[in-house]
Amino acid sequence: MKQFIPSIFKASPLTVLFFLGVFAISCNEKSSSAKTDTIVEVDISQKSEENNDKEFLAVMQKHLDAVSNRDLGALRETMAPNGQMQLILPGSEIIDGVEGFMNYHKEWFAAPD
Repeated sequence: MKQFIPSIFKASPLTVLFFLGVFAISCNEKSSSAKTDTIVEVDISQKSEENNDKEFLAVMQKHLDAVSNRDLGALRETMAPNGQMQLILPGSEIIDGVEGFMNYHKEWFAAPD
């Protein structure tokens, strides 16, 4: 049994290609009334590196000031939050962890000049 297909649904391959081409072009055309946006390129990795450098220098300065002023509280704020670190000094054993680091500095700060 043959199905009846109205002639409106019968199209030549050339007609189909024509309409697909018109559709594709119309999707890519910008309206003359469309607002043109200015694109500003920002290198995020460079921006992040600049921020990291600034933050590192600020923490390093805070650390050095804490040592100079013998301020244990400020010194602790500059330590690794996870507590993992090593203090390696010449002629002595390696001191592990923030608590060991803080104990070393507590003794050092208590010593007279």
